[in-house]
Amino acid sequence: MDDYLFKRIISELQKLNFSGQISYHFYNEPLLRTDLHDLVKYVAKRLPNLFQILFTNGDYLTEKCYKRLSIAGINHFLVTRHDYKAIPKREFQTVLFPDNLRLSNRGGTLFKLEKPLIYPCYGPSEKLIITITGDILLCFEDAKRSQRMGNILENRITDIWFSKKFSDIRNILKKGRRDKASHVCKNCNNLDYTIPNKTWFWKEFSDFL
Repeated sequence: MDDYLFKRIISELQKLNFSGQISYHFYNEPLLRTDLHDLVKYVAKRLPNLFQILFTNGDYLTEKCYKRLSIAGINHFLVTRHDYKAIPKREFQTVLFPDNLRLSNRGGTLFKLEKPLIYPCYGPSEKLIITITGDILLCFEDAKRSQRMGNILENRITDIWFSKKFSDIRNILKKGRRDKASHVCKNCNNLDYTIPNKTWFWKEFSDFL
């Protein structure tokens, strides 16, 4: 993501006095960005009440990197170790191994469902996904970025978030009609967001802290 787009996102969140949670990933390893600490520091200065969490596989999370990002403003590190390799224990860090994870089919990307699930989903009601090109997606499970709801270079975040298109899909999902929501929802097997308020970090990972 280029600096102009990143700063535009933060500027809009400032106007909203946003005090939720922000992460720096979408099917990528955020620590590959060598200036990540500068972005984190920029966010911390402008949105001091924000909770910044870093999702990483831990391969590049050295002690130096951990301290630098902690000072910059990362509140917690969520490390997923799919290879079971150990990682040093740290104060503001949670490590999850494959046994701790409930993996999904990524909205049908890995495999299709024979029948759509009939459970509600509040993921799109509580998570805002912005790609490196400024596209706002319906859901983080949309690995192929096929369900585009808008672009922040064309419209404000609030206009996209509260649009009729977005609102209609959320209402359909709350009723458990995934088959009617979108082709991504129709083939998604994620059951982690069947009740509201599951997206906050402490609720989601409290069992592992």
